[in-house]
Parts: sequence; C-alpha cells; structure tokens
Amino acid sequence: MTNNKNISNQEKKQEIAKGLLIKFIIFMICLTIISKVFSSIITPIVYVENIKSDVITKKITGNGTIKADSKININFKEQFLVDKIYYGIGEEVKSGNPLIRFDKANVDESLKKLETELKKLELELNKLELDTSSTTRDTTLEDSKKKLETLKRDRDIALKKEDDKINNAKKGILDAQNILKEKEQDLLKVKNNYEKVKRDLLKDNEKLKQDKIKEAEGALEKSQKDLDDKNYERSKALQKARQTLDEANGSLYDPLTGAYIPQNYNNVKRAEMDYEFTKKDYERAINDINKEIEKAKENLEKIKNTSDEDINKKELTAEEEKVKLAEDAVKSAKDNLKEKQGLLEDANYNKNIAADDYNIKIEDANKNIEDSKVLEKENKIKDNNNIKKQNIDKEILKLSIQDKKDYILKLKQLIQNDYCILSPINGIISSVNAKEGEHLQKENVVSLVDSNTKYVFEVFLSEEEAKNIDKQDSANIKINSKVFEDIPIYKILDSIEEKKNGKIVSFLLEEGKPNDEGKMEIVKESKQYQTVIPKEAIRMESNIEYVLVARQKETMIGNQTLAIKVEINKLEEGDRLVAIEGAFEPGDKIIVDSNKNINENDTVRIGEK
Repeated sequence: MTNNKNISNQEKKQEIAKGLLIKFIIFMICLTIISKVFSSIITPIVYVENIKSDVITKKITGNGTIKADSKININFKEQFLVDKIYYGIGEEVKSGNPLIRFDKANVDESLKKLETELKKLELELNKLELDTSSTTRDTTLEDSKKKLETLKRDRDIALKKEDDKINNAKKGILDAQNILKEKEQDLLKVKNNYEKVKRDLLKDNEKLKQDKIKEAEGALEKSQKDLDDKNYERSKALQKARQTLDEANGSLYDPLTGAYIPQNYNNVKRAEMDYEFTKKDYERAINDINKEIEKAKENLEKIKNTSDEDINKKELTAEEEKVKLAEDAVKSAKDNLKEKQGLLEDANYNKNIAADDYNIKIEDANKNIEDSKVLEKENKIKDNNNIKKQNIDKEILKLSIQDKKDYILKLKQLIQNDYCILSPINGIISSVNAKEGEHLQKENVVSLVDSNTKYVFEVFLSEEEAKNIDKQDSANIKINSKVFEDIPIYKILDSIEEKKNGKIVSFLLEEGKPNDEGKMEIVKESKQYQTVIPKEAIRMESNIEYVLVARQKETMIGNQTLAIKVEINKLEEGDRLVAIEGAFEPGDKIIVDSNKNINENDTVRIGEK
C-alpha cells in the first residue's frame, strides 16, 4: 500500500516537471518570435542587385533641320521696290519661270546711276594712267652733317672758354697761395717783433715813441701801396670777367638773323657766376686793405696821442693787436685760397657738364645722320612702292569697272525680262527675302534648291555629347512621320555660331524638304566590363565615390547581413549603368535602395521589390 502511494507521488512530480518544461519551451519559442518580429521592424530593408558583367549603352540624341546640299542664291545689291512675287517657299518652279518682278522706275533709275558711276571709274582710271609724277622726297642728310660740324665747332669754342676759366682759377689759387705765404711770413715777423718789443720796453721812451710813429707811418704807407697794387690787379681781373660775360650775352642771339640760341644760355650763366666770384674777390681784397689802412691810421694816431709815460704800457698791447691782425690776415688768406679752390672745382665741373652736353648732342647728330641715310633709302623704296601701289590701284579700278559692267548687264537682262527675275533651274524655292510693295532689305533676294539635289540633316551637339561619337557611327532619324534607319554620319564639323561651342553632325538623306525639323538618335555599346552596376547605387562622401554592399559576416549574436562601404573608380558611364572597379568579395550584393537611411556597418535585411 505504501509502495503504491510512493509511486503515485513520484508520477505526480514527473507530471509537474514535464508541464513546467513544456511551458518553458513555449515561452522561449514566443520570446524568439517576438525578438525576430521586433528585429524585423527596426532593421532597415535594402534592395540589392548582383554584381554582373555587362556592356554600357549610351544614347546620343539631338534635334536637327534639313538643309539642301546645294542651292542657288539670286542676289541684288540695290533695294529695289518689289512689284510682284510669283512663288513662295517650298513651291516648285521650272527653268525660265518668273520669280519676282521689280518696279520699272526703280530699276531704270538704278541702271542710270550705275552707268554714271561706271563713267567716273573709267575717268579715274585714265587719270591714274596719266599720273607719272615722282614721289621722291628730299632727305635731311646734308642738314644733319652741317649740324654735326657746327656742334663740334661750338664744343671746341665752349671747352676752350672753360679751359681759360680753369687756368684763371689755377692762377687765382697760385696767387692766393702766395698771399697766404706772405701773410704767414708777416705773422712770423710780427710775432718776432712782439718778442723784441717786450725786451726793449726799458729803452728811452721818447726814442721808442718816435720809432713807433715811424713804424706806424711805414705800415700805413705799405697798406696804401698794397691798396694800389690790389686795386690794379683785381680791376684787371674784374674787367676780363665783365668782357667774358658780355661776349656770352652777345652769343645768345645770332648776329645775322637775331634768332635766340638756347644752347648758349648755360655759357651766360657760367660767365655770370664767374663775374660775381671775381667781383666779390675784388671787393673783399679792397675792403681788407682799406681795413688795414684804417687800422694803420688809427694806430698812428693812437701812438701820437700816447703820452711818454704810457708808451711802454701801451706798446705791448699794440704789438699784441698786430699779432692778432696778422693772424686774422692769415685766416683771411686761407679762406681766400679755399674760395679759389672752389672756383677751380666749379670750373672743372662746368667743363665736364659742357663736354657731356655737347657729346650727347654730337651723338644725337651722328644718329640723325644714320637715320637720314636710312630715310633716304626708305624714300627710294617708297617711290618704288608708290609705283606698285598705283599699279594695284589701277587693277582694283579695272576690277570695279568690270564688276559695274557685269552688274549693268545683269540689270539690262532684268529689264529685257520685263523687270522679272527668272528661275535658272528646275527646283524648289527655299527662301524669299522680299515682300510685295516693299523695298528689298537683304542682298539675297531668293534661293532655289535643284530638284536633283541631296538633302542634309544637320544636328548640333555639345562638346560633351559630341565626344562620344565618331565618323563611323550611324543614326536613326525621324522627320515628321518618316523614319530613316541606320544612316551613316556624313560630316562632323565645329560649330561656327557665336556662344555655341560644340559640333555640327550631318547626315545625307535621299529625300526631304528644306527647313523640315526632325530628331536623331545614335545608340552605342561599350566593350564588356567585369563589374557593372546601376548609376543610383553610387554614393559620394568628401569627393570620394563609393557603394554599399550587403555582405554576410559572423558577429557575437550569429551570422548577420551588414552594409559594407567599398570605394570605387568609374571606368565608363552610360544612360543607366556604370562600369566600375573596387575591392569586392564573392557574394557581395550591391545595395541600390533601402527603406531607411543606412550607414557603413549597419545591420540590414535584404528585401524584394
């Protein structure tokens, strides 16, 4: 009984454990389901494409216009009044059909005017043929040579005058040096006398006074003699400087014509300066001697008025004054020497200036001679050229005359055709630049396309578009409802229109109508590339292009799909696809789009569009 009870309890425990286990398993299953549902909600869904090998397709399209391969333009220079227009643009005409009729009076008036102009041109040609006058011009070669000789002569005269001034200045320096030497000797004598006087002070007063008076009278007499000598010497120098100044002033004007000669102005200024220096030297020398005379007189009177008792007392002072005067005379002589040396420097400077001035003028004169030689040669060439020019002018006139004659003949033919332009060919009218009742505004009145001509379809492409095509390509062209397939390129030319850089691509068509518009399409395929992806998959960051790929990676929570960044280089770009190269791994899938913004290393789920 007891055993049965134990068995029953054990079975109950097993049942309870089994129930708990089942509940735990159910809980874990629910938790896993909830986790996956939550993960699917927050994980971005990406849409991918496999990396594949492919070609790049490019479509080059453009709009164009049909133009005739060849056409005939009928031109008239005059602005004739249009009386009647017989055909419009696009209409067919036969050879000889009237196209436009002009006003009769208008054409007749133009013909008369042209015939008058023709007559004038013929008279002008006759005048040119009779004109045999020479165009040779006189040269200035001889004048240039004469000017050079005059400059050389003037230079020699001017430099000689400057040399005279230099010699005078040197003589003045020598005189000043002699004066200085004389004054220095006088100073030495005065000083020696001063010492002697000091020793002789104890001698007889009366005898001393008489000696002093005699000495003072001798000094006064010497000063007066010096005054006469200096006055004569300086007056002579001043007279010579005055004469030089008068000669310089006289050279300012030509003695024959009275014309002012500006190049001699510097000579006048230098002569004035030399005269002023000589005058000052004269005045200073006379003034110095007069001062010495006055002092000698004062000294004589002073000695005469001095009492016998004071003679010894004042004698030493007088001698000291003589020493000072002698020292002042030495200083004055030194200043005079310095001034004379300055005059020599000025004279040398003026000579150099004059020499440089004349050398420049002489150099210019030599250049003028060379220029005159060249001019003389050029004049001969010009004479020959003028003859050639006359011949050219004659030919131009002849061409103008012939042009007038041809145009007059054209107008006469127009008049003969009842003032009508006649069609020269069987063809189609491509343009009419005229209106009935109005005057012509353009020289090109009407244009026709030959019935047998081919038509050219022209398309403008930008430089960027044109670089993808070459001469061997073909295109499909649609004009109105008609399609021309596989038409080869006829020409590729640079655009000549202003503000339009690009190419004009043309195609030959067997049929068409001028000015009709159409569309061109060229489809080109590249070589086979290993890695081709959609253009929208390419991203950019910091000027670096890259793509995001979905790549399987083991993580801590198991195998997951991550968005991995791979930098790329573009090889070629088409309309929808791009050929690239990059560090891809087997199994990578290119992320083209996603339902959320994704970044590098984000966990993603691959979805299906």
